[in-house]
Amino acid sequence: MGLLLLGIAVVLLFSSPTWFTRDQTAVAVAQIVVAVLLAAIGGFLVRRARG
Repeated sequence: MGLLLLGIAVVLLFSSPTWFTRDQTAVAVAQIVVAVLLAAIGGFLVRRARG
């Protein structure tokens, strides 16, 4: 589950520049915030699973 969340976070981060080029900065910033949150949760779950 943690790796899935990390993967989703990476996809969101790499696709966020698309929103900046379309002058939809609010969407891009929100997408980055969600990506950071998912990465933090995913990283926590991966570390917890490894013990």
